[in-house]
Amino acid sequence: AEPTVIDDEFAKKFQSNSLEELRTHFTKQIENESEEAINTIMKMNLFDKLEKLLDFDVPESLLEQEKNILKSGTDKNEQDESLLKDKSSKEITAYYNKLALRRVRIGLLLAEYAKSKNLQLEPDDLRKVIMQQARNFPGQENMIFDFYKNNPRAIEGLKGPALEDKAVQYIFNHEIKLKEKKYTKEELEKYLEAEEQRITLV
Repeated sequence: AEPTVIDDEFAKKFQSNSLEELRTHFTKQIENESEEAINTIMKMNLFDKLEKLLDFDVPESLLEQEKNILKSGTDKNEQDESLLKDKSSKEITAYYNKLALRRVRIGLLLAEYAKSKNLQLEPDDLRKVIMQQARNFPGQENMIFDFYKNNPRAIEGLKGPALEDKAVQYIFNHEIKLKEKKYTKEELEKYLEAEEQRITLV
């Protein structure tokens, strides 16, 4: 077989007009993925700290609802499924109880925080959440976009997470001081992998 020639014609196979445009596209994609992973880790680290400070009772109905959402999500999440594979039913129940309580408490706190800061959802906020959802299904992005375009009720379900993300970003921008750290690509990959494993075990 003849070696593949990496030129403008090759780039057109990836819906790019030139090799330079293809390079720019891939660079942007890598930057977006890295930024999203870092934001997720920062968010989880913030939630870890908030969890230690929060100690209020939550409505049982909200707790049950959150547990059902978590259980439904685990069926589709291989990482969570493997984490619980060898656990007893008692341990699994305790896992869901703890995680649901954490999520409900933090969700209520952030909703109240967003209200106190008069944070309002803009169309761009929802678009960002839909883009995040689409990135979880490589190759099926258009299907995800069409799903939300044709299902207004599904959009309603994104408003909570979108407002939560907006509140978290507001906290990062106005409430705490962030220190910038420089990493090589390899160092960043190792750091992200270690943090993802730690978060999974929380």
